[in-house]
Amino acid sequence: METIGQRIGRFLALVSILFALSLALIVAERLSRDALTLLVGIAIGALLLVPLTAFLLLLWRRQEARLTAQMEMHGASRQTSPPVIVVAPPLYGSAQPSSHALRDEALARWEQSARPQRAFTFVGED
Repeated sequence: METIGQRIGRFLALVSILFALSLALIVAERLSRDALTLLVGIAIGALLLVPLTAFLLLLWRRQEARLTAQMEMHGASRQTSPPVIVVAPPLYGSAQPSSHALRDEALARWEQSARPQRAFTFVGED
């Protein structure tokens, strides 16, 4: 024997199916042929994406399971140390010019070589 909840669920499903069909008929009558074709194409494309998405999720889960298994197998046997980065300070009192001075000098040379030499010719009044 069915419970009240099952009957209400079945009734709501029937009403929603009838609503969707009547809405589809109204839309089909009022839309032009081109618009209806576009709408059907979009709906079919969206339906075709569902199995593709499910397949990609399945592959992704399998890959994650493989990576997790590899990490568990190799993680206990191999311990990695964090990378160490050593930054040496500049040498004070050295005879070499600072990097800023070298950069400024190179920039000045580049600006001089990059500028074309202008030649002016005056025409007209003396």
